Amino acid sequence: MKYLEKKKTEITFRSVTYQDIKNTVNIKKKNNNQKFDKWFSYDYKITGNEEFYLNKLIKNNKLYLQSFNEEQLKARFIIPVLHKVDFIFDDIKDWYEYSISAKVNDVFLKGRPDFMLAKGDFFPEHPYFFIQEFLNALTQIHIQKCN
Repeated sequence: MKYLEKKKTEITFRSVTYQDIKNTVNIKKKNNNQKFDKWFSYDYKITGNEEFYLNKLIKNNKLYLQSFNEEQLKARFIIPVLHKVDFIFDDIKDWYEYSISAKVNDVFLKGRPDFMLAKGDFFPEHPYFFIQEFLNALTQIHIQKCN
């Protein structure tokens, strides 16, 4: 007999599981490797300055990397790399630790993502995507498509 779980009405990013999302938005597996062909075939050459910058980050933090908590990892590695990308254009910019929420199929999703790109002047108003939980080698990247 299949285990029946009561459908959740509220999910936080901090405690969300793949099964929660699958139950909420009816995810179906689809093996379509062509979707990212253009991204993965892009021939980007790292400049000497970029290589120097990344090597300096590694050199300065390598000894302590295993002892870093999530905040140290974000502050010492992730945010410096993100700041090398110019995310600010039109009324879109990068936001850190701002709360967002949405109701999807009668389930209220909410959280305070580590990073997001969103429209807005002084507060994020329309998120395009966000990253939650930098720790664990960025294995928990969540992308949110907004209407």
